[in-house]
Amino acid sequence: MEALDPATLDFDQLARASARARGDAWRAAGAHGVDLLLLERTLALTPAERMQQLEDALRLMAGVGG
Repeated sequence: MEALDPATLDFDQLARASARARGDAWRAAGAHGVDLLLLERTLALTPAERMQQLEDALRLMAGVGG
């Protein structure tokens, strides 16, 4: 892993380190059973679209249980 020297740190160096860390976390999440496809699809939605999905699910659950 590339050592980050604060005295010479530049944006590209920081971006590469951040991308590596996210990649490692992403692989670890997948290895622990996280549904990465579902996560990607959900994150692609706007907050309003996510709220609509939640409301639809709650309405469905209320209809099934009621």
